Amino acid sequence: MIDHEAEKELVTHEIDVYLYPNHLPAIPGKYIARSKTGSPLSVENVCAAAVERGGVTIPYADLVRSVKAYLVEAAYQLTDGFAIENGYTGIYPKISNTFSSLHDPVNPEVHKIEFGFRALKPLRDLASHVQIHLRGLADVEGHVTQVEDTFSGSINHLITPDEDIIINGDKIKVAGEDTSCGVYFFTESAEFKVTHKLVKNGAAEVIARVPALAAGTYRLKVRTQFSTSAILLKAPRDIVSDAEFEVQA
Repeated sequence: MIDHEAEKELVTHEIDVYLYPNHLPAIPGKYIARSKTGSPLSVENVCAAAVERGGVTIPYADLVRSVKAYLVEAAYQLTDGFAIENGYTGIYPKISNTFSSLHDPVNPEVHKIEFGFRALKPLRDLASHVQIHLRGLADVEGHVTQVEDTFSGSINHLITPDEDIIINGDKIKVAGEDTSCGVYFFTESAEFKVTHKLVKNGAAEVIARVPALAAGTYRLKVRTQFSTSAILLKAPRDIVSDAEFEVQA
């Protein structure tokens, strides 16, 4: 018999999730639950939260410097071919694609270094103490679920100028006769439209080439007249990603 009262005492974290229409035929079910995470937390964000929660015995500035120094060295070791485990996650370097023979040369355009991530047992154990709250259907007018940078593999964070991104969501197909329809990156003072032809343009997935953006932080929006019916919307609507995206110097 399940002791529900004992289960409640183990709940130490809570996550709000929203339901999105499922456009992936390989996954059964009409809806997919996703947390509305927004932009990833930075080192500074996590260190500030650690200091605020208590238990950290060193000053905030020292904590940030120490964490960043560790990350720099971890990246150095990863690019020397070593796997890294920090107690909660594991990161493993790997080479993309295959070789035709033992004498096949390395092609940097095909055989790229990638990194795999997996959750280790302490993080998996923590996940068992998370209570999930369903908050209903997400914005039915269209949404951007995630943006993956195909060059770095980053999701909802880094983007690389002149490289492709994969935009997943609902009702995001760029359609309509209005010349303003398209994919944009924007700041408070400027916006930059994707000018390359879209590699893929579907209701649930759009693949676009990032413009030659300067270093900085951007938001993404899809402006479209797309509708699930045969009739396009009378005026374009903007579908804006919750996440912010960073172009590094």
